[in-house]
Amino acid sequence: MLLLAGASGLIRGRRAALPPWAAALILLVGPVAALDCGHRYVLRAMPFACVAAALALSQRGNS
Repeated sequence: MLLLAGASGLIRGRRAALPPWAAALILLVGPVAALDCGHRYVLRAMPFACVAAALALSQRGNS
């Protein structure tokens, strides 16, 4: 859900959400694709996903 919230900000044109969203996506997809074990990497991606969602859903601020 957090990654979807961050992606919604990218669709709405909030470019500030792009770096943390991309970092969260890389931390989730990269290790799973390379090592085929993904449950351990969710914890490291959560802070980036939360920041991306907060930036995407914020009401004020310029993109």
